[in-house]
Amino acid sequence: MVIQHFQFHNGICWTHGNFVARRKRSGCFSFLPAPRTLFFFELAYRGGFDRVVTCTPLDEPVTEAYSVLGFPLWWSIRRSGKFDSICKTCHRRFDVPHPGIHKIFACGHSNVGKVCQMCYPRSVVLHPYPGEFAFGC
Repeated sequence: MVIQHFQFHNGICWTHGNFVARRKRSGCFSFLPAPRTLFFFELAYRGGFDRVVTCTPLDEPVTEAYSVLGFPLWWSIRRSGKFDSICKTCHRRFDVPHPGIHKIFACGHSNVGKVCQMCYPRSVVLHPYPGEFAFGC
């Protein structure tokens, strides 16, 4: 399943989204499923021209909590990126459940900002760190 969020800005339709992919296996253990990776993608559409601006893997767990030989033991739920924020001092990530409330965060700093202004707080798309994608931050 692909998760996406669209927004128009200066005549360009920007799309942020996530998808999960896994490498194809080959060799004697090709019957075992490869680990899955969560990706962030960013598309730009303008006047019939569309292109991928960003496509990068994220360091987020996908759905398996633990696995043995590629087979999941139990399932976990992927978190939402709806309120993703980042400390602009130490670069730690935070999930801010109440936008606009200023407080001291677990890192001890209060300089926390949105990871993506385009998506925040309307989309559940998980983003890479600011500076690793083109639009929205």
